[in-house]
Amino acid sequence: RMIDVLMNNAGVMAVRDRELTRDGYERQFQSNHLGHFALTAQIQQLLSPRARIINVSSSAHMIALFGLHFTNLQGEIWYNPWLSYGYSKLCNILFTKELQRRSQQAGKNWFVVSSHPGAVRTDLARHVLGAESYFQRKEQNTNNNKGIVWRAAELIMVRTVERGANTQIYLAADPNISNDKHVGGTSTSSGNGGKYFVDMQVAWTSFAARNSEQAKKLWQLSEELTGIGFLSDY
Repeated sequence: RMIDVLMNNAGVMAVRDRELTRDGYERQFQSNHLGHFALTAQIQQLLSPRARIINVSSSAHMIALFGLHFTNLQGEIWYNPWLSYGYSKLCNILFTKELQRRSQQAGKNWFVVSSHPGAVRTDLARHVLGAESYFQRKEQNTNNNKGIVWRAAELIMVRTVERGANTQIYLAADPNISNDKHVGGTSTSSGNGGKYFVDMQVAWTSFAARNSEQAKKLWQLSEELTGIGFLSDY
């Protein structure tokens, strides 16, 4: 059996102190980017000819406004939890663009995109809020004024998991998303490939996320760190 849809969705956010994984890499960089690169590379032979690969990024890629600083990509010089998260989310978009480019050069008809799910009701913020999650704290305070404020904030700002998954499901299942009618008359089946989506629409990215040279450099570094060759000839 072949894989028709691959969603690279694993992630951690704003780990307070710099932590290394058992592989020796900064935790957010490995969890949010390097692991996705390694997984996609290792199962490439199982991906169907028209596979869709969806990398979950974030609007937080804009934190890394000036692009990737490769000498400090893993906080080697100085570590900031939010900058590290921003780097990893920028990596998701650059990986998406470069994978689309290389797969097309290799004659593959994969459709590779990234997306921002919005603020979703999960425990992603556990490192920001401490041992108790935002939502645990809210439940403990439902009978007082503070609880009312928490609930109002959730209703306004935070999406359910189902709503947060909408864009990913759309990208995985919509039969027309890669057709040329979406991209101003281009004839390639992957005209939307490499794009970044928010709320089921192609969305703006930072200028750093459009840097093809940084995308290539990140790809080469990812191959070196994982020891896995992945469409290396392109």
